[in-house]
Amino acid sequence: MNTFSFTILAVFCLASGSEWAPLGAEFVVPPECAGRAVQDPNLTCPPGWTQYGTRIQDVKDCGMTHCFSPGRFDKATIQDCANYCAASNGCALFSYAPECGDENHYLHRKADGSKGPTTVCTLHNANDMTINDDYMGPNQIMCVPAPQSTIPPPAPQGPCGQVVNAQGAPAAASYGFPNEDVKDCGQLNCFSGDRFNKRTLQECYDYCDANNCLVFTFAEPGGDENHPNDYVCTTHGPNDITINSEHGPNQTMCRNLRLLGADVQPKRAFNLQMTRFAKQNGLKIAGAALMSLAAVAYVVMKRRQKPEYEMVLDPQNEDLI
Repeated sequence: MNTFSFTILAVFCLASGSEWAPLGAEFVVPPECAGRAVQDPNLTCPPGWTQYGTRIQDVKDCGMTHCFSPGRFDKATIQDCANYCAASNGCALFSYAPECGDENHYLHRKADGSKGPTTVCTLHNANDMTINDDYMGPNQIMCVPAPQSTIPPPAPQGPCGQVVNAQGAPAAASYGFPNEDVKDCGQLNCFSGDRFNKRTLQECYDYCDANNCLVFTFAEPGGDENHPNDYVCTTHGPNDITINSEHGPNQTMCRNLRLLGADVQPKRAFNLQMTRFAKQNGLKIAGAALMSLAAVAYVVMKRRQKPEYEMVLDPQNEDLI
């Protein structure tokens, strides 16, 4: 491994505490979680609490504590997490993932120095309950106190949740984060008239569904930087749904629920995985990068230094002189 490769590896190891595995288009399931990183249909909120949102939705932040606070990783059961929320002033919502259930924290380093599968318990206050991630899994649930059970769970996220099929049922859900994009023109020629004659997200969905597309994007005038004066509807087939760029400033990307279920994790190219990792761990990455650069500088400096003496072998007796 060359110095540059070592530096890059060191940055991510130090930044992640060896808990993350952002190596490729999807987060890699470590061997310790093989066969366990799946959704458990029996995971439910404990007595006195009720489910909030769907099993795969999430409030995308670390809530009331630091992202790597020990209190997030020492709750053995969902009841322990519920008790932690109830005892924390201002907690209105908690999410809980059993071991191997949170793709961001499959493994965690414990107090004794060992590393293994971990549970994750995250608390949120009343001002931090907006669902903004359509996939956090593979095995997580959000719960609120039972008295709030009369409040219906949020509708499918964002504008996509307003799209319906011919029977009036929800037909689309968001795919990826705001302004993420599949960077090409999809099923049509880039300047096809059918990309620019849809005036609503519903019309874009109708065209998508009629052409068996899995993912579609829609932007009103001012929303697509490449076509600022136009409505733009782009549809993508089954081999063209990997998110590989960010595009805006105001574009909506949805999945066609008839062909791509809400439980299917969005596919992301490596560069987008790194962007997500960096946004959530910016300070840790910056610190790790500085440490790695300092280590590289030290190695380079030592290599340039000449030794104070040299060991030479006497050819007659091979003793050091």
